[in-house]
Amino acid sequence: MHYEYSYNIAQYNSGDFIYEENSTCNSYFQIISGIVKLNNYSEDGKEFIQNIINAPQGFDEVLLFINEKYPTNAVALTDCKIIQISSKEFF
Repeated sequence: MHYEYSYNIAQYNSGDFIYEENSTCNSYFQIISGIVKLNNYSEDGKEFIQNIINAPQGFDEVLLFINEKYPTNAVALTDCKIIQISSKEFF
């Protein structure tokens, strides 16, 4: 069985937000190159790093199934190239 997806390849610079906490989850992400951190901040501003993800890993596909908002920020730690597949195309 062979599936084809319509997708976008986005480039992010180190420090760029890929998405922000509490925004609507509407895409699946697959890292082509680079490193991404998933983080959030406590009420007093302390950073909590949830995960660090490298190419060729994907992230946040689970959130598409449960229709939730992003519980973290996704931030490029290095310059990144990332495939973004909309939830419509993912399903």
